[in-house]
Amino acid sequence: MGSEAVRACVAINPLDTLLQQSVVEQIDIPPREARFAEAPPQFAHGKLGAWLKRSLGGTDLLYLHQALALASVEQDLNVVVSTATASGKSLVFMAAAIRKILSGNSRVLVFYVQKALGSDQLGRWRRELINAGLSPDLVAEINGDIAVTDREHVLDKSRIILATPDVIHAWMMPARSAPSVARFLAKLDLLILDEAHVLEAVFGSHASLFIRRLRLARQLAVTSSARRTSGCFQLIATTATLSDPTGHLKALTGCEFVCVDENDNGAPSYGLTVLHLEGPEVGAPAERHCADLVEQVTDGLQDDAALIAFADSRQGVERIIRRVGKKSVLPYRSGYTPTDRRAIEKLLREKRLRGVVATSALELGIDLPQFSVGLTVGVPPNRKSLRQRIGRIGRARRGVFAVIAPAAAFTKLGSSLRDYITGPVEGSPLYLENSFIHFQHARCMLEEGTAEAAKQDDQELRWPPAFVDRIALAQPGAAIPKMLEETALFGRTRPHLAYSLRSMPGEQFFLRHAVTGETIGTIDHEKALREAYPGASYYHYTKEYRVENWRSFGHCNEIELRPQRSIEPTQPLLKTQVSVACDLEGIIDGRYLESDRGSLAEVHLHLTESVEGYRYGSTVLPYSELSQRDRRLRRKSRRFPTTGVLIRINEPWFAGDGDHQVASRRLIADSLLAMLASSSTVSVRDLRAAHIGVALQNRESTRRANDAVVICDNVVGGLRLTEPLITSLPLIFDRLRVGAEQVGGDALLPLDMVHRLMRWHAELRLASPTIAGTAVQTGEIEIFSPGSIVSVRVRGSFEERKILAPAMIATGAGEQLMYQYESDAGVLAFVAHDQVEPCGEDWSRSTWDPVTGSIQELT
Repeated sequence: MGSEAVRACVAINPLDTLLQQSVVEQIDIPPREARFAEAPPQFAHGKLGAWLKRSLGGTDLLYLHQALALASVEQDLNVVVSTATASGKSLVFMAAAIRKILSGNSRVLVFYVQKALGSDQLGRWRRELINAGLSPDLVAEINGDIAVTDREHVLDKSRIILATPDVIHAWMMPARSAPSVARFLAKLDLLILDEAHVLEAVFGSHASLFIRRLRLARQLAVTSSARRTSGCFQLIATTATLSDPTGHLKALTGCEFVCVDENDNGAPSYGLTVLHLEGPEVGAPAERHCADLVEQVTDGLQDDAALIAFADSRQGVERIIRRVGKKSVLPYRSGYTPTDRRAIEKLLREKRLRGVVATSALELGIDLPQFSVGLTVGVPPNRKSLRQRIGRIGRARRGVFAVIAPAAAFTKLGSSLRDYITGPVEGSPLYLENSFIHFQHARCMLEEGTAEAAKQDDQELRWPPAFVDRIALAQPGAAIPKMLEETALFGRTRPHLAYSLRSMPGEQFFLRHAVTGETIGTIDHEKALREAYPGASYYHYTKEYRVENWRSFGHCNEIELRPQRSIEPTQPLLKTQVSVACDLEGIIDGRYLESDRGSLAEVHLHLTESVEGYRYGSTVLPYSELSQRDRRLRRKSRRFPTTGVLIRINEPWFAGDGDHQVASRRLIADSLLAMLASSSTVSVRDLRAAHIGVALQNRESTRRANDAVVICDNVVGGLRLTEPLITSLPLIFDRLRVGAEQVGGDALLPLDMVHRLMRWHAELRLASPTIAGTAVQTGEIEIFSPGSIVSVRVRGSFEERKILAPAMIATGAGEQLMYQYESDAGVLAFVAHDQVEPCGEDWSRSTWDPVTGSIQELT
């Protein structure tokens, strides 16, 4: 049957197609009738009332939650609208903005957390301004695609600015004294936070300080102008998946909010069928399964319908598209150029695509009513993510959404598909006391010239605890704690660009076409190690490339991609190594518990991630061999300080180097990662685990630990995302027990192993950490042994090097212990002992007598 004939079939064909699969669980969400209410007085009369009636298609009635929210807006209260996706939340803040524009000379700033959202909504804003009898030019967008030289003109010309928080942080805040910026800030009367649930964890923690900086900049601009106004600008936020909307928004902004929630939701819905379809675990088999379903379903869709499928890997998205092989189904993810991204968005808005396969980049509220079918590969990172993905479906008709995952995917987490959809969502953590985030924003405030004003306005802005005191650390010449040295170095110049709101400091790479030289995309360091390592097969916007080279020019990092035809995927050989600080300074908040069976601690640590080569089919290709033929094919790594939890168990089934012990530690590490991600809002992408390559350090000694598992933040500086492994570990073990009892062999951990962990934990008590030092004879020095592979600080960042020999070298402060190492082929260099740290397994300690030259390895 041809595709046109298939599309002539009944509209429920996609559901029929999916029901032919192995269905583990099915949930039918019924349609919901609308509930209406009259608009509040200010929104029912005059120009504002006329606009609202036109916007509603001629009716005077609003959905109930819209009317309630606008009643609070009318009273100039801060409002958070917390209702389901596709419930008409945008109308609330658009009405509030047009109210401000019609009633005076106000300015409005609208934060869309993704650039695609602002671009998608710009047309709607212009239509609404026309409906209100206003010029569409009163609204404009400022993002990274707008030339810096044009932005001040945009501020002067427009009264409603759509932007991401990122561009306001990176451009407007350091330019706050520029005349056009100062005028805009002085007249800023309304700040809108769309999709406020995204402002959590790393992004939200940065946003909490950024919003307060913006409030302070506005106050200073008002003081410098002749304008008479008082208090903060009004705030309106929207969300579909915050568990505590008012509490979260207060912590995020320092302001009080009133909430209109799902109980007041008056919007109708078309109903939805949600399926759990049995399928392979994530990886190549799951991607093939998804691609086959995408092909089948898109063949049977009506002409005005489309499919959206989600995968949590950028290269996974590309591989699915590669297998589908249809020009009417395109990928969408981060890392594309603005031109490519806009081209895909245009095709979607014009309904010229049958489907799109995306990462979480399309998880948020882009309003595309044609999506009637949705798929997701594997169980999403948390309930919020699943509900956001489901929310893309069924906006114009009844929809169907399917989770493709093994039959026990939910039960082994002690949950179910129904619980993920109907149960409470996870909390939204904000790390408001994090010293790394504090330092970055204090450094930005010094650049903005607002640091002193912040100290004087602590009560009004409600700065997070200890922030004002930490401003002093960012002052020139201040004594910076060792753990902040790398963060300070990274942002020593142009801190607004160095310190992103989305993540902690890290390197970015441009993707260059090796033939044309053009930039075809971007990638961060962490993703590059997994996707764009030297020699890798790299898929980008339906095209195929081979990674040819990594290059650096000053502060510019590039990865060269050479076009290929029909190349097979490669898999990286990744290695994680951890150095744990096991002394009083390294233990966080005294959280160290110990027993005869082992210990549990929350700690500061350094994590090194490296790619050691890659696998092509069944062939393993290590860089140690490849680099002999091609110097461009070399090991790549990143190293950074972070926080985590150290678990040590000195029992035969866990401790040791045997295959069984290593497998047990790996199984426990993977299970704790999965449980932590599923029971909190932390994405598994923000976590790392190590079950080998762990080193324990204090001031006197360093030694390996083959009885340890480390779960840590994949975030520079650490945000204590793993803290629940200290505070809630018994609850996590209990969920693992329930999963093991329900699904047996398909559980994350076997039941007997869960019981062993419970017994180990039950005996732990608060204690002080100890790590045995090594006795050294008089005149001898403890050193890293020649031949050790260590981390060496080179131009501010750590790189792995092999130590050749120790040496005592005269300096201005006297003789200093140094190490000779090979910095490049045939090039020798020296590094000070205090700039060297152990990493991985390939190092040891020795004693050295500088007089005799005798070296004796320590055992």
